[in-house]
Amino acid sequence: MSARVPSGLQATIQPGSVYFFADEELPSSHFFIAINKNPATENPILLLYVSSQVEKIVGNRSLWRPKTVVIIKKGSHPDFSKESIVDCNYVFPRNIRDLERKYKSRHLKVKSVIGTAILDKLREAVLESDVVEEYIKDMIR
Repeated sequence: MSARVPSGLQATIQPGSVYFFADEELPSSHFFIAINKNPATENPILLLYVSSQVEKIVGNRSLWRPKTVVIIKKGSHPDFSKESIVDCNYVFPRNIRDLERKYKSRHLKVKSVIGTAILDKLREAVLESDVVEEYIKDMIR
């Protein structure tokens, strides 16, 4: 699936939408994946960030929880040029209006939608987490 140029994020957001932007909680820009069942009508938008630092995250035994981490193989998504990892213990709830502002100011780029097989693995990993809040889990069940 190819990236598209939306007239507004809320009109085009779907489960598995991928965005690239700098979030205030992270030191640099990252890919983020929307995991809501119906993000066009739900608030907040639930995002997981993607890291290419697989060795660093896997090597840190204090953070390693195999059931809550998803590795995305190189070539599994057209926008990920390296093997990548998603630690599903960290969900970023974000308001669609804030994402729209980033998009309109060109600080957020729309990327290709992630496949349903990977999206399902991400949701399962979030549900396995003992640190993710229940309201977030309820939104993706």
